[in-house]
Formats: sequence, structure tokens, C-alpha cells
Amino acid sequence: MSFLYFILLIGVLIFFHELGHFLAAKLFGVKVLKFALGFGKKLVSFQKGETEYAINLFPLGGYVKMLGQEPAELRTEEPLPPEDLPRAFDSKPRWQRAIVMLAGPTFNLALPLPLFFLLFSLVGELPPATVGSVMPDGPAWRAGIQPGDRIVEIDGEPIRYWEEMEARVSEAPGRELRLKIARDAELLELRITPQPTPRPHRLAALSKTVGLIGVTQAFLGSQVGVGDPEGIAGVAGLRSWDLVVAAGGQPVTRWVELQQAFARHAGQPLELTVRRTETVTALPPDPAARATLGEAHQFTVLVPPAGTPESVGLWPGELVVHQVEPEGAAAKAGLQPGDVLLEVDGKRCVTFELCLRPFREAYEQAHAVRFLRPGERTGPRVVSFAPQIRKELNEVKQEEVHAAIGFANRPFFVVADLVPNEDRLLRASVRAVTEGWNMIWLNAVGLAALATCQISAKNVGGPIMIFDLAGQAAKRGWEDFVWLLAIISINLGLINLLPIPILDGGQIVVLGVETLKRGPLSLRSRMIVAYVGLAMVVFLMVFAFKNDIERY
Repeated sequence: MSFLYFILLIGVLIFFHELGHFLAAKLFGVKVLKFALGFGKKLVSFQKGETEYAINLFPLGGYVKMLGQEPAELRTEEPLPPEDLPRAFDSKPRWQRAIVMLAGPTFNLALPLPLFFLLFSLVGELPPATVGSVMPDGPAWRAGIQPGDRIVEIDGEPIRYWEEMEARVSEAPGRELRLKIARDAELLELRITPQPTPRPHRLAALSKTVGLIGVTQAFLGSQVGVGDPEGIAGVAGLRSWDLVVAAGGQPVTRWVELQQAFARHAGQPLELTVRRTETVTALPPDPAARATLGEAHQFTVLVPPAGTPESVGLWPGELVVHQVEPEGAAAKAGLQPGDVLLEVDGKRCVTFELCLRPFREAYEQAHAVRFLRPGERTGPRVVSFAPQIRKELNEVKQEEVHAAIGFANRPFFVVADLVPNEDRLLRASVRAVTEGWNMIWLNAVGLAALATCQISAKNVGGPIMIFDLAGQAAKRGWEDFVWLLAIISINLGLINLLPIPILDGGQIVVLGVETLKRGPLSLRSRMIVAYVGLAMVVFLMVFAFKNDIERY
């Protein structure tokens, strides 16, 4: 199947490239003799009008043969009939010939637009601009934003979706924003200044500074972690990774709802309905906890006056260590399954991902982790360790540096219900153009970095890599395959614009030189240019194949 997907991908790319040349030639009245996909032996062909359409054996290329495209001195056929001379390619003004050459790469660069439009127009619902979690001491925390708040306006402009909010905040590092927040039944107005945050990239041109306010759209789920089996919740029978489905007779799915239930029952008994999802093997069995996996059971806890889950010894289950890699950095430091994470580098853990951020942003240094060890009465422990640096192969068999932290949680979070994607076609059009331009810029910067040796030439891939990527993308789903098609189409368009003789960009440069010298290049000059261009293309192909062979 990978071969079929490869042929489909290459076929679509080549077809659109040659279609650009074909349509531009027709636009200027150039007679097109042949439109071919592939090279070598002819597999199928048919004649329609003055043009022969063919599919050839080797799919790695294609061509549009136009009347009078080769130098007159090298033509082996009979001289062109007088009536065909006006329709010969070399009889057209140079600007028209340049457009014909430019049309192929342009079609490749434009192909992602309808592909992205298709993908985005199929999105019927989007995440709302509802805050799920707030990072302690971040801009949102200091401004008073709480989980469950819905951002409805920024600087007077309506906000409906999370991506709109994220884009507006990202574009305003260090600049104060006026936010209108919907909380329960009231509207609040807040002022917040996004924190300027560097987003480094290995290519300097892609590094930038964005604004962040310290919020995520994921709510902590109602799965709990028990830091002290001998505390109120532990004695009542709760265990880490119990899923609370109701509190005080009211259904709950989010940690914030559980917090609200505890606040309402401060100083009173609170009945919790839980489903046991997993036992904690690191703890001794407790005969009093008779809940069976998957079954719903009731436990009653007496809530202290503080009225918080922590006051009975409960923390979000998201923060409980679930797995520790043997001989990993965390295991050597002393972390164990069942430990409840409290802080990293002195900052309180809200979600597991935020907890790990220091490890990922500064993976070469040690970080202090403060946690509770269930069953210990001596209070929280603190250990410090740095991630283990490992080199792993990515999907294109290239070596990448990976920071292995050595422990993982059991993710359990929920997001706000999706809302209808209003103005879907308009939004899809805007996003398609934005995404297409971003991808063109990214690939252009990458090519420039290759040319200036900022990144290794081992990143260059050829047909074998494309074959592998096509199969991988198709297995993940048609959306991934369409994304890959768009990426490679842009690459093909940009490469064909390079000023390499025999490529479209090189031919445009030659036409520019001829325009400046007010006359065509000599046959000898054209032959030298052609041979140099052919040598360069062959070298690039051999180099790409060499990389592919070493890679696979």
C-alpha cells in the first residue's frame, strides 16, 4: 500500500506542476505538443486536439513539450511551418515565457490552499475560549482569572474560540490587554499583560517572542490522588486514581467542581461516589477499601473548616506519579509510583505538563521536585535531578536529542464542550491562506539554512524518504496524508524556483539575462548552462539518494 500512496502523492504533485506550465502556455497561445507524467517507456497515451497526453513508466517527474522550446540550432525535425511560427514558445515575448516557466512552481505553492481549505472547512466544532487551568504566579493568575472563566472579548473585539484568544495574546507580548470575562452569570473586566516569552528555534529566522498569560484549555479531571493513606480521605477508603463521579449528590467531572463541593460542605460530612480505576501497587493493601475496579462505591469524609480537597488529603490525580522508568533519572533520585507532585523549582504544580515545563526548557540542569510520599508522616520530600539526554531516531531516521525525565503520570483531564464553528467557510479560507504562507516561509528559511550550512545537509531527503513518509502518513489517516502532500508540494515549488539551470528558476534567470543583454545567449553559452544545470541536478539527486540509503 505504501507504494500506491507514494505514486498517488508524487502523481498529484507532478500533475499540478505540469498543469501550471500547460495552462500558462495555452493562455499565451503556445502550441503544446505533449503533456506527460513520468519518464521512460510510455504506458498509456491518447491524443486530444493538438496535444498528446501520456503516462510513462518512471513516475519521478514529468514534462510539457511545447513547440519551439528547444534552440533552433538543435532541432532535428523539419523547420516549423510558417503558420505555426507565431505559436512557437521561442517566438513569444520573454515576459510571457518567464510566466510559463513560473507557473509550474506557482501551482505547487498554491496547491496547499485548497488542501488546507478542505481540511479546515470540515471542522464543524471548535474549543471555546474557556480557561481550564491557570498557572500559579502567571499573568492570568495575578489578574484573577479562574478555571471555568470564558473570555468573551479582548480589546473590544469579540472572542469565541480558544484559537482566537491564543492568537491575540500571542501577538501582544508585554502589551496590556483589556479582557471581558464571563464567570457564572456575570461579566468581569480585567487587564492583563502577556508575559514576553522567547520561542527559540534552531533556525534564527524562525525564533520569535510571543505573549503568554499562563492558561490552558484542559481542566483537571475529578480523578484524585491520596497523599496520606492515614489522613481523612485515606481512612475513609479513597485511594489514588479513584475517579469521583459525584459529590454531595451532584455529578462532577472536573477538579474545580470537586473543589466547589468541598467548599459548600465545609465543616460537614460529604458523600463521594467514586469508581476505582486502578490500585496503587506501591502501597500495602487496605482491607477497609473494598471498592472493586470499575464499580461505583460511596465514601463519606468529614470536611474540615478549610473546605478544600487538600484539607482531607486529596490532590488532583493528574499529579500522581504513575510510572517510573527503572534506572532512569527520576528513579535514581528516589521517585516512586504513587508519589504526589507538589512543586518543581518552588512553583506549585497545577497540571502535570506545567510541572514538567522546567525540565523541558532547561534540560541540561537539575530541578528540585517537592512531593508527598504516601504513608510517610514526616512531610514532603525534596529531590533534585536533571533529565537524561538521549539520542533517538525520528520518523525520518534522523538523530534527535531527547530529554528523558524518567517518570510519567496517568493523564486525566477534560475540556469544555465544543461549540459550533460559525462562519466556517470564511474561517477556513483565512486559515488556509495563513497556514499556507507560514509553511512557505518555514520551508524557504529551511532551504536558506541548508545553503548557508546552518543545518546539516543530512536533512536532505529523496524518493526513498518520501516513500516512507507517504506510507506513515496514510496509516495515520487521510488528514495526515493531505498535510504531507501540502508540505512536499511547497518544497517542490521552492526547489524549482532555485536559480539552477534546467530548473524553472534557472530558466527564468536566463530569460532575465537575455533581456538585459537585449538578445539571446549564444548556442555555446546555452549548452554550457544546460550541462552545468544538469550536473547540479544529478549531484543533488545522487546526494539525496545517498542520504536515503544511509538513513534507511
